[in-house]
Amino acid sequence: MRQPIHSHQQQTVDEQHLRKDRSTSKTIQGDQTMNSNQKGKRGERAFRDELREAGFTARRGQQFSGSPDSPDVICDELNEWFHFEVKHVEKLNIEQAMDQARRDAGTKEPIVAHKRNFKSWLITMPASTFWKLLRGDFEMKSKKD
Repeated sequence: MRQPIHSHQQQTVDEQHLRKDRSTSKTIQGDQTMNSNQKGKRGERAFRDELREAGFTARRGQQFSGSPDSPDVICDELNEWFHFEVKHVEKLNIEQAMDQARRDAGTKEPIVAHKRNFKSWLITMPASTFWKLLRGDFEMKSKKD
């Protein structure tokens, strides 16, 4: 049989519940950050694997603080021209992602490779890069070079 909770007991129960929620939310936020970093790494590995399946030599980049020397994924045959920024997220602000890619690209062409769970990879690039690609302005290095 359930015993009634008196008002002073209810307040204590509510305070304990709030404290628990606050500590849980901190844990959840910390886990989300960790999970976000892990998801980013998984996304980079998955895009690397996509490039490899397409016949390219690719590896994850050195993760410095964003520069032309530290793309998310390095593709040996394309590295001379393209800087790959990889995003594996459910909701992407593509303008922010492109801004980051542009900042980090230096003189290379910024490319954002992005995907959502259970969806195919999408590639976003400036139209000027797309036109150059269609014209064949980028000479791909052979794997032997």
